[in-house]
Amino acid sequence: MEEVYKLHENAAISSLVVSSGFCVTGGEDQLLRVWQMDFSEYILEANNDGVVTSLTLSEDAAQVACGTSTGVLSILDLTNNNYRTIVRSHTENVKQICYHTYSNSMVTLS
Repeated sequence: MEEVYKLHENAAISSLVVSSGFCVTGGEDQLLRVWQMDFSEYILEANNDGVVTSLTLSEDAAQVACGTSTGVLSILDLTNNNYRTIVRSHTENVKQICYHTYSNSMVTLS
């Protein structure tokens, strides 16, 4: 082990996704954070109404999809820092999110 980082105060990291230029973490503190690759500070932070249970990046890494323990699916657009709720229809944890490249849509599993 070379480094240890404490990225979410008093909360475990429950989801993680990495691109070539940044890292995104979701925690039990209901926060989604976009980090510089050296983890010196986070670039963006978004609060959710539940624990972040799933994260995925679009193919171009311009958007982050976030699923929560309350069944909410949100999208963070990294080009304009817009964070919006897309779906509130799941009744349980969003376990997995996948972008479908050819149809430009998402598949969620709850």
